[in-house]
Amino acid sequence: MTRVQCLVLRDEDNEGEEAMAKKGIPFSALFRLSRLRSPVVPGATTPLPLALRELLAPQDSLSARVMRIMQRKKSNLCVAIDLNTPQELLRVAKLVAPFCCALKFHIDLLLGGGVSNDLVAAFKALAGKNGKDLLLIEDAKMADVGRTNALKIRHALQWVDAVTAHCLAGPEVTA
Repeated sequence: MTRVQCLVLRDEDNEGEEAMAKKGIPFSALFRLSRLRSPVVPGATTPLPLALRELLAPQDSLSARVMRIMQRKKSNLCVAIDLNTPQELLRVAKLVAPFCCALKFHIDLLLGGGVSNDLVAAFKALAGKNGKDLLLIEDAKMADVGRTNALKIRHALQWVDAVTAHCLAGPEVTA
């Protein structure tokens, strides 16, 4: 069984969540634009602490997971690694993983055919048991026809936590 979920880094409080719900796709936003504009509890003078934000997020959501990782590592760093060999990608990932919450990479840049079982195992080990130490994000910028995107996303989500989609493709990106 493959689990598909739409993770949005910044939800602009428009109809995105409703569109995904109509397709039966769980929707999770790490940050909502309305909360970014007003990260302070009414009457308070300081932004919400991460622990409280985690409590406000759905329990098993990617949002709650990233908040836990940010608290544990005392970091909100996401590192983009755009390299074209598995060896270099993994070498840099191992160097930065202790200091960041997420790694974002382009598997399609890898020379020689992409992802091997060894590379997947190495990244899963970096992410820790149940991904508690690090989020893995495939920066695919999906913008193909819906069915093709769905196949690519389902394949990627077998080992990464999130896949980026190009916003200009519209709602058909996950059709």
